[in-house]
Amino acid sequence: MATRRMPEPTRRSKPRVTRKAAPRTSGATSLKAANARLVVSQRRIATLEAQLARLGEARTAERAAARQRMVRVRRQFEARLTRMVQEIGALRHHEVRSRTLERTLAEKEREIERLFELLER
Repeated sequence: MATRRMPEPTRRSKPRVTRKAAPRTSGATSLKAANARLVVSQRRIATLEAQLARLGEARTAERAAARQRMVRVRRQFEARLTRMVQEIGALRHHEVRSRTLERTLAEKEREIERLFELLER
């Protein structure tokens, strides 16, 4: 049997690689192998579907937790804002009250000065 010699690769051509053909198997053996691959594929699909379901449940739980955190933070913010508005209202009340007292005090001092002036005459 003569061996065929492959030409040397040139700069422009890629080296040729030869390989032996796969041995022929009987139809029954290849059918068993195909069925085995199918069973493995079906198991893999079932595993992936179960994993996908778990991830979906985890995502739903995370979204619910995030929603609860958001509601809690919003409630805390609104409570803090309410306290700040109440404090501002109290400060304005005290400011108005202090101005009223200053005005009243100034009137009383003017009245006292007027009365002292009347006494000195």
